[in-house]
Formats: sequence, structure tokens, C-alpha cells
Amino acid sequence: MSIAVSTIEDGIVVVTLNRPERLNALDQDHVTELLHVLDAHTAYGSARVVVLAGAGRAFCAVHGPAVDREDRTQVLASLTDDMAEAVAAFNERRPTRFTNR
Repeated sequence: MSIAVSTIEDGIVVVTLNRPERLNALDQDHVTELLHVLDAHTAYGSARVVVLAGAGRAFCAVHGPAVDREDRTQVLASLTDDMAEAVAAFNERRPTRFTNR
């Protein structure tokens, strides 16, 4: 698993992107994994606060099958939309729309 989860105290969960050798690069598969982790600890759990961290020297890099600048822009836009959905789901205490992915 490329994501580690720990609980500091009641209601506070730390979710750590754990691919330091890849600068915690996210692609669509890792975003999906992250959304499932967030669902498990927010919509279905008792987390009130989620701290998102990155292992190693970088918080997060974006990586995908992109070759040119336009493709990278599309990958970034998709990841941004997915993360915005995760934040909205957390605020509304509901599962993300990606729960069944």
C-alpha cells in the first residue's frame, strides 16, 4: 500500500503518502486509493480532522502517463477535481462518488 494511516488521538487521522522514492507521486490509481482511505476514515469512520502528509523529502508530485504539456494539464485537472470531491465529501460526511471504483 502506498498510503499509511495512523490515528494521533480520537478524531484525528494522519494519512501519509508513502512513496518517498517517487516523491509521493500521484496518478489516478493512487488518487483512487487515497479516496478509499478517506472514505473509510471520514464518511464511515469518526475522523473529525484528516492531516495529509508526505513521506520523505517531498509532499507530493504529480505523475501520469502524460507526454506533453497538454496531457499533463489534463492529468492535473482530473486529479484536482478528484481531490476537490474528496474534500467536499469529508465536509458533508458522505462517501466520495468514487467509492465503487
